[in-house]
Amino acid sequence: MALIYLIRHGNAAQGFGESMDPGLDALGHDQAAAMSDVMSPKGPLALISSPLQRARETIAPLERSWNVNASIEPRVTEIPSPTKNLEERAAWLRGAMDKRWDQLGEGVATWRQEILDVLGAVSEDTAVVTHFMVINIAAGAAMKDDRLVIFWPDNCSQWAFEVSPTGLELVNHGKQLETKIG
Repeated sequence: MALIYLIRHGNAAQGFGESMDPGLDALGHDQAAAMSDVMSPKGPLALISSPLQRARETIAPLERSWNVNASIEPRVTEIPSPTKNLEERAAWLRGAMDKRWDQLGEGVATWRQEILDVLGAVSEDTAVVTHFMVINIAAGAAMKDDRLVIFWPDNCSQWAFEVSPTGLELVNHGKQLETKIG
């Protein structure tokens, strides 16, 4: 069985309602370096990254440490919102946080299933740098819980899952945010 480490990207320079694709701020770069120090002894592993800049910048220290290039996987990106307007996008996400997956429509349901398909197809130990909701999708599948938010993964926290014939199994959950941002 393959082990997957889902790693939330480091602290972004801007939030969900401020930019479509921000990079990391100084704290985020420090978090990525510290995450790499923790993960490096576990590898080298296969690497997968969301295509978004903050994920690419987070995975870069692992790529250097292991001398491995990450595969870019568009399906492990952040939750798709129904609008590109940044203010409306942030309001939509705040309103969605306490919902269940079946309450958000077909587009989000399809995105969720694509993530589960990608993770379920992993056949070797792999580190994946991704986003808050992707970690919650994996945790929800493992726990048979269909809430959008089960955990509040902290930046650069590492969540371990086993890929088994019956689906994902949560092996170890990572650090959670101490303050929940709603």
